[in-house]
Amino acid sequence: EVNQNNDSFIAMGMPIKINFFDGTDFIEGQAEQIQINSETLVLSKNVLVIKSGNKIKSEKMVIKRK
Repeated sequence: EVNQNNDSFIAMGMPIKINFFDGTDFIEGQAEQIQINSETLVLSKNVLVIKSGNKIKSEKMVIKRK
């Protein structure tokens, strides 16, 4: 969990796990690199996202935050 006043940050790990609510469903995911800024969440390198029981695998995924 990161709580800071920066406009953006990048985190790297093996893997980084995330959980968030998109307004309708809870979403679980993981990636080796996550970049967050005021408008987007970018997951990259071995991305796996699970939403409503569906698994999505990709090398990069961009999620609009607004």
